[in-house]
Amino acid sequence: MSDSTDVISSDEPTERPGRMPRQGSLAGAGARTTAMTAALTLVVAAGVTTAAYRGPTGGTSPTSLIPAGAFAVATADLSLPDGQAGALETLLGRFPELHLTGDGSIRDRVLRSIIQSGDDSIDYDKDVKPWLGDHVAVAGWQNNGHPQMEVVLQSSDDSSARSHLEHFLNDNGDVEFRDGYAVLGSSQDAVRSALAAADKSSLDDAGPYDGDIKALGHTEAITAWFDGPAAKDVLGPTMLGGPEGALAFSGLGAFGGGMGTLFKGRVSLGVHVTDTVAEIDARSVGAQTTKSAPSKMLTSLPSGTVGALEFGDPGMVVDSVTPLIRGLATFAGGGVSGSCASSAPPTPARAPRSKMSRHQPPMSRCYSDTPAPPIDPFAQIQKAIGISFPDDVKTVLGDRAVVAFGGLELAGLPDVAIRSHPADLAAAQSLGSTLSTALSGSSPVNIDVSTAGEDLILATSSAYGQEIAKAGDLGDQSDVKSALDGIPGLVNVAAYVNLSRVWPLVGAGVPEGVKHLHAIGFWAANDGDVQTAQLRAVFG
Repeated sequence: MSDSTDVISSDEPTERPGRMPRQGSLAGAGARTTAMTAALTLVVAAGVTTAAYRGPTGGTSPTSLIPAGAFAVATADLSLPDGQAGALETLLGRFPELHLTGDGSIRDRVLRSIIQSGDDSIDYDKDVKPWLGDHVAVAGWQNNGHPQMEVVLQSSDDSSARSHLEHFLNDNGDVEFRDGYAVLGSSQDAVRSALAAADKSSLDDAGPYDGDIKALGHTEAITAWFDGPAAKDVLGPTMLGGPEGALAFSGLGAFGGGMGTLFKGRVSLGVHVTDTVAEIDARSVGAQTTKSAPSKMLTSLPSGTVGALEFGDPGMVVDSVTPLIRGLATFAGGGVSGSCASSAPPTPARAPRSKMSRHQPPMSRCYSDTPAPPIDPFAQIQKAIGISFPDDVKTVLGDRAVVAFGGLELAGLPDVAIRSHPADLAAAQSLGSTLSTALSGSSPVNIDVSTAGEDLILATSSAYGQEIAKAGDLGDQSDVKSALDGIPGLVNVAAYVNLSRVWPLVGAGVPEGVKHLHAIGFWAANDGDVQTAQLRAVFG
């Protein structure tokens, strides 16, 4: 690792001899490739290949060069620690259609494939491999109230790194070197400001970053971290964060308060792999959390369950999706107007009809100046099912519910059931019967309504309803154990899909490599204002 070039001192000329004046923009209109793009590509590549940075075993960490006031940070350890290199090679080996480019280590093959497929003017082996170290970081921070981006790339050869990065930048940014790292920004002033701020206080010195990342609980190869309150100060007035901004929408109530609550807390993510599992860990602090339910609602389903989804607060989900259903119904209905019910004026004396008139279409019989009100498609849906959104649906689903799919039958409807825990079981059962009657009268769907203790069960057949009423052992199945590893006793939401039973239903079009994906599991739970979540893909 070279230390030949440190941060340029303040008395050095602003422009180096023989170089074009700086543009100050990260993405000049005429620049085909920038170092920022290349750096981000490396981070994405690292995310595909691995999981999160936990800090180098020795030397300077990239986070020591990032200001403590950073509001968003992504880091990657390209060394794939704790055996993840071998695990990734085994995992990707199940997908021969990926066609990784060239030979060498799994790191080299993946980075080469991604970088060269994104820009064929970059030769990974000549332009990147000779100088790129193991650690990569990208950070967003504020400089006097303005958002700035900083990229930190570990350099094993500063001279080679400078030559290639300056070529990539093409005068659309700047790079300085510090402690074996190349630090990139939109301009020389931006780079120096970032390093000066980190000298005063870096992510390694202060703030919750390190604790949040370590709390993920694994040796991740790539991580991402976002400080909502800090970001709101910078992004709040922009198109990303304002009342109508891209991060302000709701509707993801199944997993919390939706993206609109993102600025209320801190979020950290990490990814790691084994020979058979790819896992994403998530943790949030201070954001909105939801009610919980016993995870055994899902894990005690029948062992043959193909897929299931449990909600600890179904009422919030119903409130979130009702506007979406209303909007989709209106869009699908197209605002169709009602039929004209007004009476026609007196018919005038019949005039002689020409031969051509017999071929003309009849004239409209609507003579009213006031058209009938448009049909409300959402109201038609509620009329068809016999119950209303959101109140009746919330009564049926109660304070916790699980939806189960048991598979397809040779004849009849698929095995689908909802088991809920209503506050008023009698009222919920009555609404369930109304729903059953309405659907059976207008469709081939027959809903069996039954109870099990204090729970309500709606199923597509009496036989499947009886299965759901029993205590099953889904949670004891090997794929379920792998997919829902570590699931706590109480969850906000949980989901499981046995894909090995789904692929045969899809047909012959499923690629052989995809069939190696056996199951997916997800759960989220909270303890006070801390919410943890896990998403697992199981391969075999």
